[in-house]
Amino acid sequence: MVVGRCELVVDVRPRPLLLASLRFFWLLLASKMDRSLQTASPEETLALGRRLGASLCPGDVVALIGLYGAGKTTFVKGVAAGMGLDPRKVVSPTFVLMHRYDGGKIPLFHYDCHRIADPAEIVSLGLRDVAREGPVVLEWADQVATFLDPPLLEIRFGFTGENARELTFATDDPRLAEVAREL
Repeated sequence: MVVGRCELVVDVRPRPLLLASLRFFWLLLASKMDRSLQTASPEETLALGRRLGASLCPGDVVALIGLYGAGKTTFVKGVAAGMGLDPRKVVSPTFVLMHRYDGGKIPLFHYDCHRIADPAEIVSLGLRDVAREGPVVLEWADQVATFLDPPLLEIRFGFTGENARELTFATDDPRLAEVAREL
């Protein structure tokens, strides 16, 4: 299936825990693309998310990693805006674990993995199934790293000042690498 510039290919085969863990950590160690960008304000973080959202496709998984207050939900608001969705509807799904945002050409699925006690729970929440319909953005993705298979785009959020952030992008997927380079 092709959606705009996107060709949807989702591998839904279950992965053994060890194999999935090794793949995720291989991505961290041997990514083909590793890029850092600085934002000086929440508005700049939102704008960066907007640029990413405009390029996301069904099947894309974006793994956000960062401390409380690092700007992950602000970034997701920007992703939603870039996809033609209402960013005011984006809230952290901490207590419901997942929000689906509709209203654009494709839906956005926003997970918060902070409260997931067992990483296998991400599978029961339908991650592999919903990725067929639209991009998936995971906050606190490091909590479920053992169940995340490439291709994915990892974004690490770091504090560089009161409102300034450093966002580090890593992926081994050629299309997602190109998307990140164009930000």
